[in-house]
Amino acid sequence: MKPQHHMFAAKSTNSTLVFPLLALIGFIGVSSVKSQPDGYTYTKIAALGETAAGGIQYFFDFEPGQINNRGDVIYVADLSPNGVDDIGEGVFLLSHGQILALSLPEQSAPGGGTFAGAAYSPAGVNDGGDGAAAIQLEPFGNSSGENAGLYRYSANKNSLSAVVLPNDTKVPGTESKFQGILFGTSINNRGDICFTGLINTNVPLPGTEVIGKGVFVIDKKGNIRKVAMPGDLAPFGKVFDFVEVAWINDLGDVGFGAHVQGEEFLQDNVYLSKAPSFQIISIAHQGEPAPGGGMFRHAWGPILNNSHQVLFVGDLTPAPAPRDSLQGLYLYNGSFTVPVVLPRDTLPDGKMKTVSDYIQGHHLNNPGEISFLALLDTGDEAIYVKSGSTFRLVAKTGTTIPNVGTITDFDTFGVDQYGRPSLSGGAINNDRGQVIFSANLVGGSQALIVATPLHGR
Repeated sequence: MKPQHHMFAAKSTNSTLVFPLLALIGFIGVSSVKSQPDGYTYTKIAALGETAAGGIQYFFDFEPGQINNRGDVIYVADLSPNGVDDIGEGVFLLSHGQILALSLPEQSAPGGGTFAGAAYSPAGVNDGGDGAAAIQLEPFGNSSGENAGLYRYSANKNSLSAVVLPNDTKVPGTESKFQGILFGTSINNRGDICFTGLINTNVPLPGTEVIGKGVFVIDKKGNIRKVAMPGDLAPFGKVFDFVEVAWINDLGDVGFGAHVQGEEFLQDNVYLSKAPSFQIISIAHQGEPAPGGGMFRHAWGPILNNSHQVLFVGDLTPAPAPRDSLQGLYLYNGSFTVPVVLPRDTLPDGKMKTVSDYIQGHHLNNPGEISFLALLDTGDEAIYVKSGSTFRLVAKTGTTIPNVGTITDFDTFGVDQYGRPSLSGGAINNDRGQVIFSANLVGGSQALIVATPLHGR
């Protein structure tokens, strides 16, 4: 399901189960050429209309999740039996050149129930090939993520297991149980999974929210710890009433988005829970001056590396204009925040208007390279990697990939409610400098693609 910008020990019933319906699709086809001018080769992972599993076709869109340092890719894709009827989403993992279907619509789910054909992007994969995903169970609830479970894929066991089940797994420190799982799942190299859990709460919720949201971490043994949830004390003596979409690094640091009571509900501010003390630090807050100029209308989408750096999107749109019209990227470097790229900055192919509004539209690797998807003043859309002070073009409107097609844009979810480009195709890098993204192609198709730098890592 589209990752919207607004994304105790587990019980024995959640223990690891062999997933007999895990499907092996086959070896991927490779289409590689040199990109002009920045030296990338491209590998097509999948395209709409191709066979996914059991004769089912990829349909409508791809939602890239993560690419690990050996090139494994996890993603979500819509499916159709006939190229016309959308039967829902599956979760897929490219591992060692082969694609596995981790979940498919109407399959029996490990831990009980049936997959409903929806997953809450992005899904995560670590360097060992273990994956994590939030997958909807039947029936759908009244709110997004309600009655969804959290699942772990073990590369060693080649199996999927349930680790948090709705109405079954206890919320730590309470007598209540998780009601579901929502957008923003990540897994580190220790096997810790960070997730957004839906919870019942007596804390008054902001805006039109109807169910509590908190951020939690579950380790490989099934122990769950709370990062933050409604009612918890926030920095500066405030109280959280909304917590969502988080990212965990290998050290156990967690970056997350949250709102505090008593302020206008403009979605998130950015916070960091820093290991090992797990003290919560405010990184960016609505109404604060933004480095490089302007004010943060709000901030969201933190991505962490192992140097305690936090990359996030800052909305600079002056009120009362629609939010997210002017967005920049910012980096907390462990001591203070600096701008990465701002609206009207000059890039190799034009001036930037805004960056992507989706969690998978920006990423930060351990060497400190930043990948991002942007809209230019020319109307073109482009993916760049910033390394030091240098911007390198990865792909843009008009890039032709032989045997794949010519890119029209990266608006894989179409346009937003204001008719603006959605910039939803992703731009996710790994430590080798590879970047995964999804692009619309001339003729109406769409492909999931990995760009690999020729110079290597």
